[in-house]
Amino acid sequence: MDPSPSLIEYMSRVVELGGCLYLQMGTRTQYVDPVRDQKVYDYAWGGMSLLTCTTSGTGPHGPGGGGANNGRKCTPSPSSGIGQSLMRTATAALLTGEFFSGLGPSDVTFGPDSAASQGMASSDAVQTALNDYAVTGRTSGLYTFDAPNVIRTGINSMGQFVGSATWTITPVNGGIELSLSNYTSVWSGSYHKLRSHARKSFRPLGTTHQTYSMFVPCGG
Repeated sequence: MDPSPSLIEYMSRVVELGGCLYLQMGTRTQYVDPVRDQKVYDYAWGGMSLLTCTTSGTGPHGPGGGGANNGRKCTPSPSSGIGQSLMRTATAALLTGEFFSGLGPSDVTFGPDSAASQGMASSDAVQTALNDYAVTGRTSGLYTFDAPNVIRTGINSMGQFVGSATWTITPVNGGIELSLSNYTSVWSGSYHKLRSHARKSFRPLGTTHQTYSMFVPCGG
């Protein structure tokens, strides 16, 4: 039996485009995956409304507009260099190989200094979460890997591997702790066309879970 929709909700997100922030409205449709017996979601996004411009362009407050300084401007500073880039690419390749082969842990947490979290620090997923936090103050949300976000993620190998993820933010001294949670599955990899299965039933291509933790300094 294929999943059938059981609940439709309206939602919003903040999108950065051309130095400006936009509010985009959409819907979230809830399904129940009969294979995993878990709730899964599908998202559809509509048009965007300009909120403000951060670095260029003309927004509601003029060029570089942006309202009051709320102290939530947070900028990640991942380690750079060819060596770091190669390590991130190798980590993404390793995680992909473990998913296909069924080897390795089914649930893993990557700390702030890991190549995996450092790779995600420069991803579109993290930037989207930081934009949302800066404008709305929300401390949790969902990043969906739709076509525009696939393009924005570009050659970031960790970002391409993770795809969609939920994010949570915890304010701490000097910045925030940002955590990304991701399930890698056949269901998500096939854009909800194929069914997933748990690793305990068949390890190759079985669903895995990763958490990426990082500290992001804030100020201004």
